[in-house]
Amino acid sequence: AKKKMRTLFLKIIFTCLAFGFTCVNAQELMYYQQPRDYEMPPKMIPTIRKYWVSLPKDYNETTDRYPVIFLFDGDEQFLRNLILFDTDQLTQYGEIPPCIIVGIIQRNRALDFGPLYAVRSNPNSSKVNGDKFFDFLKEELWPELKKNYRTQDFKIGIGHSLGGLFLLNSFTKDPGFFNGIVAFSPALQMNRDSTLFSNVQKTLHSNLGKQTFFCWSSGTDGINEVTFRPASKVLAKLLADNPNPGWRYKYGDLPGKYHNSTPLYTMLDAFGFLFGDWD
Repeated sequence: AKKKMRTLFLKIIFTCLAFGFTCVNAQELMYYQQPRDYEMPPKMIPTIRKYWVSLPKDYNETTDRYPVIFLFDGDEQFLRNLILFDTDQLTQYGEIPPCIIVGIIQRNRALDFGPLYAVRSNPNSSKVNGDKFFDFLKEELWPELKKNYRTQDFKIGIGHSLGGLFLLNSFTKDPGFFNGIVAFSPALQMNRDSTLFSNVQKTLHSNLGKQTFFCWSSGTDGINEVTFRPASKVLAKLLADNPNPGWRYKYGDLPGKYHNSTPLYTMLDAFGFLFGDWD
């Protein structure tokens, strides 16, 4: 099985590099429809929020219900195409089940993703911050998706950098919302995020209610990884020292990798971790 996954990983890597992730539309997806754009009017957050949805290609020919993948920074072309291509390939080879993929467009990453404690001094932080954005996701967007699509209550959140910080903070706010979290090089800093680390520890001492999978990674090269990697290593120790039967985690240590290349080397392994026991 490991040899099969490694062969598939290399195939995906070389294919993606060859096409440069420039345009998934140029390569028609085999098992998914091309994403369609939507928007929600201002309510909990005082701005229009845009998102896109990609459904399994045979969605209208079945009555199946599907797991949901939330991709944050869904307007970042590299991340969008990486997730669409990886999901398409892994579905084709039967490594993961067909999913509904939802890409969320960020207006202001610092405010959308930053926990209130981290952005309190920013203009408009009382109206938009990571805590409010999670409430929007949970109380507005998720009910809208459930109303319009045949969803399963199995949700995966994928975020890079500040998106990873947001997802870890979301876990402490409602540990049962996401079944799986993938954080590429989360923008963690020990001094600024001491509140978050304390909240993670408290949450791990509680009854999580459902099995939750957490996969994150960090590289070693470049100013961002030099800044964020120490906190990722501390996070790994914190999780090891505070086990919870409902919490499974995997840390991807990526020597020689830069902040913006960690998603490429993390995603395939993360999907295998998240769906390894899928029935």
